[in-house]
Amino acid sequence: MELVSKVGRIHPMDGMMEIKLKLVLNREIKRRNESVNSMAAACGIPQSTLHNWCQGTLPTAKNLHFIKALSDHLGQVPKLVEI
Repeated sequence: MELVSKVGRIHPMDGMMEIKLKLVLNREIKRRNESVNSMAAACGIPQSTLHNWCQGTLPTAKNLHFIKALSDHLGQVPKLVEI
């Protein structure tokens, strides 16, 4: 399953990107019986960044490169949007 189908899509009506990263992260953490801290360590992502994403904060340009590390950890293709 591609990350694009789990993480986000562009809505044609308003041109805004809806990111479902919070839902995906929380589901995967629970499914894998993994903590935020252990997932962050495994991905090389600061714990605070991953915690913020789990709370609904969207990635910024400054930390967007961590999506690739997270994607690799989850075993997904790092596509972020679907058109």
